[in-house]
Amino acid sequence: MTIDPRTDANTTGFPVQFTKDEFKEDVTELMLLFVQQAQFTFMADSTDQSKAIWGLLGSKASEFIGLGDAGETHSDLGLEYSDIEGLSMVQTLMSLYDYGVLGILDPSNGKLDYFDGYENQVSRLCYDINRSAFLQEWANGGLWPQAKAAERSLYVCELANARLMLEGSNEGFFLDEREEGFLSVRQLALLSGMTEPSIRTLLSRSRKGSAAAASNESCLVTVTDGKNVSIAIEVAKTWLRGKGRYAPITYKQSTGSNDFTARKFFSRNEFEREVAARTQFLIERDGADAVTSRIESTGLVYVQESIGDHPTLSVTKIGEAQLLDSNLMQRLGAILELPANRFALRAAETVTQEKLRSIDAQIKKLSSLTA
Repeated sequence: MTIDPRTDANTTGFPVQFTKDEFKEDVTELMLLFVQQAQFTFMADSTDQSKAIWGLLGSKASEFIGLGDAGETHSDLGLEYSDIEGLSMVQTLMSLYDYGVLGILDPSNGKLDYFDGYENQVSRLCYDINRSAFLQEWANGGLWPQAKAAERSLYVCELANARLMLEGSNEGFFLDEREEGFLSVRQLALLSGMTEPSIRTLLSRSRKGSAAAASNESCLVTVTDGKNVSIAIEVAKTWLRGKGRYAPITYKQSTGSNDFTARKFFSRNEFEREVAARTQFLIERDGADAVTSRIESTGLVYVQESIGDHPTLSVTKIGEAQLLDSNLMQRLGAILELPANRFALRAAETVTQEKLRSIDAQIKKLSSLTA
């Protein structure tokens, strides 16, 4: 991947290859690619099945049918980032961009230094799709936008993991590069914005353990186990600072900080996740006791809903009945410091739309049985 020397205003001299807005377009393209792959996997002579698969991208896409044409972009289909921004994989990739490219860590997104976390699985999906014969065929040998989107997404995953290792990670999350206290040559290349061959050339100039190299901060002293070459974290940090490529980590809590009532929701679960995120944001700001007391004052009583058909597993929810209680939702919206009337309307809209889709599905099922 070639280097574009642009830098973001919020970072140091680390080279930003593409902006966050550009990456949003890439991520939208990537999710389209995954759905088209699923269309091939579960293809059947059924318009309903096709719509169900497309519906994974949101209510707008649920009206699409068929496979789409190779080379067709999300813009060609009228699909926008706002249609898919609520998907977990999308949110994870954007968080990894913030951390990897801009050095911004959002603690409300959960623990990043965790090799069994969701980031690990997202990274593996990006790794696999980049190497897939499906992508090679579907993206015309890498010439069409979906190939670039897949490549950039993998780059973001690798870069975020490399930065995590640089900052003293105990585990990391991407594949098997988890040597505590050291960086691989590729990780240093990612963090410097240079190519691996360029880094290896620099390493060859610094003889391992030489007195000259050890006293020269511009040199990269390496260690080797006889097979792999590594760079100690402190050596790498010193060198990156000297090159003006080190991005210090800043902390910013964004999850739950925005007014989410400006957009429509595909499901009740999606709406309730946003309410939970907003609640957690306020707890981090004002304290758990204060926020819990305010919510209790609205009259809201959380309920337990079973998970699927499992007889014992349940999850805490607001629940359908309370979401349809306009007065209650207005009080809750005010406590969450959101537009109260719009919050109540969005809650009712989400429940109603979900019920309509369920009824529509039942009608279609009955129609197919009587046809």
